[in-house]
Amino acid sequence: VTNIPAGLPTAALEALFEHDAGYDGIRTVRHMVFVDFHDIRSATRSMQLHNNSKFQGYAVKQGIMIDYDKDPRGKRNKAFTASRDKGAYKRGLDHELDPARQISRMAAELLPGVDGD
Repeated sequence: VTNIPAGLPTAALEALFEHDAGYDGIRTVRHMVFVDFHDIRSATRSMQLHNNSKFQGYAVKQGIMIDYDKDPRGKRNKAFTASRDKGAYKRGLDHELDPARQISRMAAELLPGVDGD
């Protein structure tokens, strides 16, 4: 999910998807959110239902943009498992993190071997 309005709380995105069939959780990576589902059929239904959704109180020209993950399935599955095991579902969007944690995450992304959590 991209084109997320600035300042939108993670809870608003969770509320949008959490009642969809097959919903597994969300993971945040910088300005994007990955919404995980049990199967492709459930993900497709949710994507069709929520693509271009807008949130009350956030003035935007275009709503959120939803597309399938472009990474190969093996890489995606490893990322999903690692994120779930590290508690990424509760991490939140970058603007919801305290500055020290943002710096730590940026360092982890730029410097191999540095743990961002």
